[in-house]
Amino acid sequence: GIITNRRVIDINYNIIISREVAATTMQEIVDVTGSSSGFLPSIFNYGDVNIQTPGTNQNIEFLQISFQKRT
Repeated sequence: GIITNRRVIDINYNIIISREVAATTMQEIVDVTGSSSGFLPSIFNYGDVNIQTPGTNQNIEFLQISFQKRT
């Protein structure tokens, strides 16, 4: 996935010849949730992030990404 100060873009490649692209602007984001469960994700600080968009827009999900600690 790609996150800029204006948009969030998720590109998923299916098999070899197919890809799905989901994108939304920062203004369209309704909610962001993160989850991490299991031994390895807890030790290595990674998990899933789900970005919810309004209405029938496709939600964006980043799987098994690194969680950064806030400073």
